[in-house]
Amino acid sequence: MKPSANDESPAAEGLEPVGTLDVLPRPDRARAASTGVRLNIRGRSVKLRGLRPPASGILRWIAILGPGLIACSAGNDAGGIATYASTGAAYGYDLIWVMLLVTVSLAVVQETCSRLGAATGRGLLDLIRERFGLGWAVFAIGIVLVANGGLVISEFVGIGAAAELFGLPKLVVVP
Repeated sequence: MKPSANDESPAAEGLEPVGTLDVLPRPDRARAASTGVRLNIRGRSVKLRGLRPPASGILRWIAILGPGLIACSAGNDAGGIATYASTGAAYGYDLIWVMLLVTVSLAVVQETCSRLGAATGRGLLDLIRERFGLGWAVFAIGIVLVANGGLVISEFVGIGAAAELFGLPKLVVVP
């Protein structure tokens, strides 16, 4: 709350409450919208350029959930579905505790990589090469190639398994 001109109490030290934050109005006509937020500090109005007001509505949820949804949907491929179905059929809920460990470890790795990328502006491979040398960077590339090769093979296995569900021979469908 802003003190009125008749108020004799001294002004509070520091910044005004967040309630006094004014967002710039959107222009009525089509033109390049200036990015900025107007902020009142100790009675002075200051325009902070380069800042945008936070997203609202559906855009806010897309900004929050977007990277996580993209990363989690990467596992919903033919090989993954075939693996989940066969493991679930063989073991039921006996191995559900593994999902907890895998989910936590994947979240930690994704969060660490995203923080490193945001802070340094470089990818994980660049940081490995810079910190540990070219040998470890080549080793990391080799691990990624082996993992992606396994993923491609599992895709074809999943396609073959799905084809057999429809009565089609996998030796015809996979090639």
